[in-house]
Amino acid sequence: MPGIGKTTIATTLFHECSSEYEGHCFLAFSKNLEGKGINHVCAKLLSQLLNQDLRIDNIRVIHSSIIRKIKHRKVFVVLDDVTNSQIVADLIQLFRSCMSSGSKIILTTRDRNVLTSGGVEEIHEVKEMNFEDSLTLFSYNAFSGSHPKENYYELSTRVVADYAKGIPLALKILGSFLRTKGKSEWDSALRKLHIGIKGLLDKSLVSIYSYNKDKYIKIHSLIQEMCWKIIHEEYSKNSGQQTRLWNTEEVCNIFQDERNIHGVESMIVDMNEITIDPRIIIVALRKMPKLRLLALKGNINMDLEWNRVLVEDFQLPNDLRYIEWNKCPLKFVPSICWPQKLVQLSMRDSNVEKLLGYNIESTKFGVS
Repeated sequence: MPGIGKTTIATTLFHECSSEYEGHCFLAFSKNLEGKGINHVCAKLLSQLLNQDLRIDNIRVIHSSIIRKIKHRKVFVVLDDVTNSQIVADLIQLFRSCMSSGSKIILTTRDRNVLTSGGVEEIHEVKEMNFEDSLTLFSYNAFSGSHPKENYYELSTRVVADYAKGIPLALKILGSFLRTKGKSEWDSALRKLHIGIKGLLDKSLVSIYSYNKDKYIKIHSLIQEMCWKIIHEEYSKNSGQQTRLWNTEEVCNIFQDERNIHGVESMIVDMNEITIDPRIIIVALRKMPKLRLLALKGNINMDLEWNRVLVEDFQLPNDLRYIEWNKCPLKFVPSICWPQKLVQLSMRDSNVEKLLGYNIESTKFGVS
């Protein structure tokens, strides 16, 4: 479960215990890190433990000098937020073959199967906080004390029991958000929780990082899941009218059933996973006048019929601000009515050579 405190516990243990070991490493996993493969992960891990720059071409054939150094060191390792069970299995096998006696390895993950299938021997499940401790943590963040203020006890217990549900991160978020609000504002604030980017940055729930001169905002997974929940609640209240689509299976069902898509404002589709004719999605774009964000991910096989669809039936909503079509297989995109409000067009690793009558290098939209 996200926000339950796995990383906090692992970080605390690392800071308190790592000085007792000859080598230590805290490795925070991500899709980017795991995507580079086990050899890269192993090299990063061993480089930190031995304090030298190493390259590992094959985790099963590591140079004897490296193995010898590791065997003579007692190490403390934390692998945080691992999602790939094969990487866990390979690392566990490495640890068992070369780690010295007394070494400690801690792995955190949201998926218990990652640990069991990876061969982890001892598993500790972090439980939700009990009501009393939850109320105390919430109170410290909302009132700067261990108890709710007078006349706020009933509202506070409602927040703790109905919203936070024993999750430490949720208790901190809600407490900090409600801290500056009067009693009359709590009800409306809880019904519709809007958290600004600045507030999220201050609480380390949003980070900004750079890649190839571009800046990106990364939000904590708990905030993402809260947003998804709010969107689904809006969906049920608005007679099935959705404004944001990101689940590929759901997208396919909506188009297959020919539901009303007039109010859709953003749509992200993995074209590798769709179960309907992709042309249905392309043609339907003209029925989404409020669409502001469109992302088509994955590879799409093109044929002559596809070219006909793009030339005759492809029409983008004029309100679109952001379009992402990476790995686009076309060499030429027709000069149709492109959105006047378009701010960014991303077509990385695409075959496009000419767009809007311009060579791709000179397009004013800064295709990346």
